[in-house]
Amino acid sequence: MKRKLLAIILCIGILGVAIGAPIAQARWTHLRSMTLNLSRSNNTVTSSTTIMGQSGTTRISASFILERVVNGQYQQIDTWTASSNSTSLTNTRETSNCPSGIYRLRVTAVITRNGTTETVPDSLVRAL
Repeated sequence: MKRKLLAIILCIGILGVAIGAPIAQARWTHLRSMTLNLSRSNNTVTSSTTIMGQSGTTRISASFILERVVNGQYQQIDTWTASSNSTSLTNTRETSNCPSGIYRLRVTAVITRNGTTETVPDSLVRAL
């Protein structure tokens, strides 16, 4: 009897955590979405990013770092910044002289909305 009761309580607890998970995932108040992509063609890596702010966003600025794994460690290949005075920022950058390998794109976005700012980091690792 005690085992059945314990099993029921455990199942209810797990179900409660599973239902509550989507609520806990809303970490950012100013960010609607951030999409990163990396591709490579003819020794040129193309980094594409789209950052969408929530309604009320007046500025998005972002810094970008493209890195490649060399001897087991990330080596910086390219850096740049971009900004927008609207609710979205779309950025594409081509970096030449990039041999095949594992690349990481790191993005740090600063979103200004309703007079406050929020810093949102993200990254993407891809073998190209």
